[in-house]
Amino acid sequence: METMAGALVAQLADFDPQAVVYIHSQGHFSGEVLARSYGADLFKLDLRYPFSRVLASIPRPFLIPLWPLKELMYKVSAPSLKGAAQLPSPGVRITLVDDSASSGRTIRMALSILEDNGHKRKDIRVAVLRCGGRAQELVDHYVTGNPVIFSLR
Repeated sequence: METMAGALVAQLADFDPQAVVYIHSQGHFSGEVLARSYGADLFKLDLRYPFSRVLASIPRPFLIPLWPLKELMYKVSAPSLKGAAQLPSPGVRITLVDDSASSGRTIRMALSILEDNGHKRKDIRVAVLRCGGRAQELVDHYVTGNPVIFSLR
């Protein structure tokens, strides 16, 4: 995972972000690596699907049989913002980070929140470790494409 985050650091070198906003909780590690590498401020955006808060309390071995239900829930629900988000001041270069982007709904919502707070899309780069085909239009930098379920890559 650290090597993948390092690949994002290299891809963002020309952009030189002043702030990193990570999507809680899976984007935290990559967000920390990017912020530390660029000396940028780090911000958290707690943006999750409502059922993911419940699933986070279930031990991983028990989640495997629930995988089809989880995928169905992603399709019929939408991510939501939990609490108030502390965001960087408008006008700074921001990298928005998450672990993966499949449908792009979480990334779209995060971009909307940033834009509603005065940030321009030209000042935002979206970086993820894994990117599916449906989200590639939103993502500026990624390490691997079309992640395979249960892959150890």
